[in-house]
Formats: sequence, C-alpha cells, structure tokens
Amino acid sequence: MDLIVFSIALYKKSWYEMHWNATLPMAHSEYRAQIEQYAAIETKASWTWNDLVQRWNHLPLHTRQLIEQYEDGIKSAFHTTKTFPDLFRKISSWIPMEKQFCFFNIGWKN
Repeated sequence: MDLIVFSIALYKKSWYEMHWNATLPMAHSEYRAQIEQYAAIETKASWTWNDLVQRWNHLPLHTRQLIEQYEDGIKSAFHTTKTFPDLFRKISSWIPMEKQFCFFNIGWKN
C-alpha cells in the first residue's frame, strides 16, 4: 500500500493535503466526495464484521496471519468505532508500525 492510501485510511487526507494543503487541479470535489463517503458513519454502518472478514480471506497469507494475530482487538475496535478512519486509527495505535502497511491494504478502498 502506498503512503497516500495509508494516510487517507487513517486521516481522510493524503500527507500532501495535510501538510501542504495540496489539491487536485481537476476533479478535486469528486475526489473529496469519495473520501467523505468512505469516511461516513453510514458507510461503516453498512458493513458487518463478516463483510470485513470476507475481504480478508482474499488477502496474501502474511496479511491474514497478522489479522489473525490481532483479531480479537480488531473485532472489538470494529464494534466500538463509528467510521473506518476511527477504526484504522484505533488499530494503528497498537499494531507495530512496520506491520501496519500490510494490514491497511485490506480492500476497503474498492
């Protein structure tokens, strides 16, 4: 996963948007609308725990093993957060940084 997607997953903005106030010269409003839709309470509310687990079943083995290692905490975080950014920030607070990139590449962005 590239750093742009990682940053959007956690903060709803790319690093460039957060630190340089960067915008896309064209289609910025469409881009922001997609980010806001991803980050909406309604989007996460439309997912069940099983929906997330089904996405994980198609991931590389090393990512599935990481998820299994932290599954109880991830499940708890899933049920106690309102948005995907909230979920990913909570998870990122206790998964070691060197393991986070493979974890956040779970297919939620499709």
